Parts: sequence; structure tokens; C-alpha cells
Amino acid sequence: MNSLALFSSPSRPLTRQQRAWIALYSLLEVNQNRAEVLHLNDVTEEDLLEFEESWQLLRNRLPYPHYLLPRFPLPELS
Repeated sequence: MNSLALFSSPSRPLTRQQRAWIALYSLLEVNQNRAEVLHLNDVTEEDLLEFEESWQLLRNRLPYPHYLLPRFPLPELS
């Protein structure tokens, strides 16, 4: 299964925010093609920027100590 995109049921499509979060997680993986991740998740660079802060908050809400969470800077926009 491709880890670049996550599919939802037709009756309950993912929101733009959820798709952006999935894309942001996907971009943490090494050797991911940024354009492909954006395309497969139907989001833009602007969507990533808009939802990055909420995604960081979501990552920090995981049930284990925050110091175990890797904090990866996202690659700069080219």
C-alpha cells in the first residue's frame, strides 16, 4: 500500500485539513516526492502552511512524552 495518501469512504471524505495533515506526515519520510505527495492528497503548499501549526499541536498530543517525538523541520519551499 502506498504510504503517500490515505483514502476515505465516499460517504465521509477527508477534510482539506485532514488531507494536509496526512501529507505533512508523509513528507517526514525520507525520499518522498513532494509534488507527488501533494497531488495524491489533493492539497497545495498553501494548505500545508495553513495547517502546519495545528498538525504540530496534534503531534504533541500523542500519549507518550513529547521529548520522544522527533521534530523535523519541513523542507523549505522552492
